[in-house]
Amino acid sequence: MTKKILLLVAGQPLAGKDVVGEILRDDHGFTFISTGDVIRRYVEENKLGSKDRSNLNHVSTESRRKFGPAWPVPGVLDEHGHKERLVLAGPRLPAEAEPVVALGGKIIAVDCPIEIRFERAKIRKRVGDGVSFEDFRAIELKETSSADPCAHNLEALLRMAHFIIPNHETPDMLRLRVDEVVRQLA
Repeated sequence: MTKKILLLVAGQPLAGKDVVGEILRDDHGFTFISTGDVIRRYVEENKLGSKDRSNLNHVSTESRRKFGPAWPVPGVLDEHGHKERLVLAGPRLPAEAEPVVALGGKIIAVDCPIEIRFERAKIRKRVGDGVSFEDFRAIELKETSSADPCAHNLEALLRMAHFIIPNHETPDMLRLRVDEVVRQLA
C-alpha cells in the first residue's frame, strides 16, 4: 500500500513550481493541480476579463474576499483530496497552505534567482510576462508581502516550507532534488 502524500509547491513567479508538479506527476504518480490554472479557468468561465497577471491577481484577491482567504484550495481538496498522491502548485499566501498542512500535507518551496526567472519569462511569452526587468522586479515585490489576508504574501508562505528545492541548475538536477524529497516522504 502506498503512503498518502499531500504536497503544496510554492515559489516566486517562474521559479519552477509547475515543473516540480509535473515531475511529481510523471515520475512519482501524483495528481498535479496548478492553482494558477484553476484561477485562469475561473476567470474564463465567469467572463472576468483578461488572463494577464494583473487581472489574475485582482480576481484571485477579490475571490478570496468572497469565498475565504484559502480560495481556491478548499475546492481543489474537496474534488481531489481523496487521491493517494496529490500536489497543488502555485499558491501565493499562507491561507492557501493552511488546509493542506491541516491535513498533514507538506510545503515545498522552489527557489530560483530573479535573473533566471526573468529569462524564463522572456522565453515563455505568457500574457503579462513581456515586461522589463525593472517591471518584473516591481511585480514580484508587490506579491512578496501584504498585510491583507486575501492578497499575495509569498514571503510568509515560503517561510512555512518544509522543504526548499533550488532550481537554478539543470533539469536533471531539479529532478534529483524532487526525487530526494519524495524519498524523505515515503
